[in-house]
Amino acid sequence: MRLLEDLHPLDKRYFSVPTGRELVIAGQNGEPDKVVHNLEELSETISELYFQDNAGFVRYANADHNIFADWVETVYGEDRLAALMRHRPSFSNLCDAIQRFVSVNKETILANQEREPLFKGALALTTVRQIFEQSDLPFPPIPAAFKNEFQIYGRWFFGTRFPLPASPYMGVREFIAEFERGDAPDYLLIVHDGHGSNSYGLHFYLVQGPLGIFLQLPWGGVYTDPDHARAYIAKCFDGAERLISAASGAVARGQLTSATPLTLVVSFRLGDRATWLGNNASDSEASSGKKSLFQALDEMIAAVSSNSFSAAKKD
Repeated sequence: MRLLEDLHPLDKRYFSVPTGRELVIAGQNGEPDKVVHNLEELSETISELYFQDNAGFVRYANADHNIFADWVETVYGEDRLAALMRHRPSFSNLCDAIQRFVSVNKETILANQEREPLFKGALALTTVRQIFEQSDLPFPPIPAAFKNEFQIYGRWFFGTRFPLPASPYMGVREFIAEFERGDAPDYLLIVHDGHGSNSYGLHFYLVQGPLGIFLQLPWGGVYTDPDHARAYIAKCFDGAERLISAASGAVARGQLTSATPLTLVVSFRLGDRATWLGNNASDSEASSGKKSLFQALDEMIAAVSSNSFSAAKKD
């Protein structure tokens, strides 16, 4: 039985085997030490075993014996993947074989666009929430309008939009310009993206009617202080959640329209700004040094939440 044969390509990484068919790895005392439920966990477990105990790793995967390949072949029925894992049972080859098997490109997704992925909506949200919890990260705000269409597109690539107009890390300006021109569809995008050893960020891009939020927050670089970054991410997510709620109320009251967009940009590459057109301020930019980002954001939220808010028209 090939459990992955009929799955949408997006689901192969996270699809768990039936109860009782998990890969159980015993510790030194003979008790279960690790339990593997899917290919994502298999790749992570192989990495952990290799870096924690290289000699122990070799006992599990060598030229004569490879429990990882045996599990993939016996439980998933994926003979080709198992053969690739047995060909060279090194740490890098095992992980590379799994990653290639579950990798998804634009052509693959477009070719399967008529098939409904399993990890969509509530199940995708639950899975991504677990990923954030395992990384000890606060969970970003997800407006109700996006929950049914929320998907897992790849490793640390979640949301409601594919294909993308640009790389979230390198193309942040393009995402912002697209929104400010009025060309962007409504979408939510959560991606960990970057390059090199330190240029990495957690990206939260949201466009919902007249609201555009573009958070590009440092996370994952070798020189990034995890505790400081985690606290900053939590503060930014809190501000974004309050702004989403305020903008939703203003739209419902008819006080905010697409002609007068609100833009929040928090980017370690571009700087920060909170921009809106309204009755109290035509433009407020933290990047100008006039005020701090969170002061500007609080002013934006207060203005949009006010029943007296009346949007100005763009020239």
